[in-house]
Amino acid sequence: MIVAFSTLIFPLLNILLLKWYGVVSSLSMPHRAERHAPYISTIFFFALGYYMLRKGALPDAIFSILTGTLLTLALIAVINFKWKISAHAAGIFGLVGVVIGLFQTHSYGNITLLSLLVLVGGLVISSRLVLNAHTPAEAYWVPGSGLLLLTYVFISVYLSKRCK
Repeated sequence: MIVAFSTLIFPLLNILLLKWYGVVSSLSMPHRAERHAPYISTIFFFALGYYMLRKGALPDAIFSILTGTLLTLALIAVINFKWKISAHAAGIFGLVGVVIGLFQTHSYGNITLLSLLVLVGGLVISSRLVLNAHTPAEAYWVPGSGLLLLTYVFISVYLSKRCK
């Protein structure tokens, strides 16, 4: 419930309220400047969810993924001051990063799953370009933000397993 509320319900309600009050012109937020408030509030809700989950006894990988997600959101928010990169594509490439990181730390691999996720990531970036929602330069920043998440998950989970 904490994850659902902090990553889906609260951010969605907040964006709807921002639309209602005219802070954003549409739910697609076509203008870069409209994205500042949603990014900042989403970071707040994710951090709140992280804080609440930290009270429980969950695996370290969960906290690594949540921290990596927060770092990626913060990176996207900072980049958003200059470019309007695709948060959709950053999300799917973040998932690719998480899957690779978890495969590496648990000595497991599923090339079919990984190939499908990379294909979906490519389709997401392609769709953002076809819809003229982003320029090619804005779209090509996205895999790098997913790699940031991958690196964080891999390092933190790997080190937590080595330190035990």
